[in-house]
Amino acid sequence: MIGRKKTILARLLILIFSFLLSLVTGIAGAATERWKAIAGKEGEERILYDPDSVVPSGPRVFRVWIMGFDKGHFPRKSFEEFDCVNRIVRDVEVIVERPNKPIAHTFTPSDWRGVVRESPRGEILKILCQ
Repeated sequence: MIGRKKTILARLLILIFSFLLSLVTGIAGAATERWKAIAGKEGEERILYDPDSVVPSGPRVFRVWIMGFDKGHFPRKSFEEFDCVNRIVRDVEVIVERPNKPIAHTFTPSDWRGVVRESPRGEILKILCQ
C-alpha cells in the first residue's frame, strides 16, 4: 500500500514538473520573436517583421516573417520571399487569425509581385539586400 502511494506521488510530481517545464519553454520561445515596425514614407501602411527569422533561400533571395493587419485589425502573418535582383516578393506561407474562427494556414506560394520602393516592403527589401 505504501509503495503504491509513493508511485502515485512520484507520477504526480513528474506530471507537475513536466507541466512547469512546458510553461517555461513556451515563454522562452515566445520571447524569441522580436517584431520590428516598418512604416511607409507616408506612414499610411505599417507592417512588422522579425529580423531573427531571415533565411536565405537562393542567391540574393531571402525569406522573412512579416506581420500586417487586415481592415478589421486582425493579424496576418506571412513568410515572404524577397528577390533582391528583380525587386519582387511573394507569400510562401500565410497565417490568418480571427476571433471565433479556425486559424487559416496557407502553404501555397502566391504569384510574384513588384515591390514599391517607397513602401514598407520596399524598406524591408533595402534591409535584406544591403
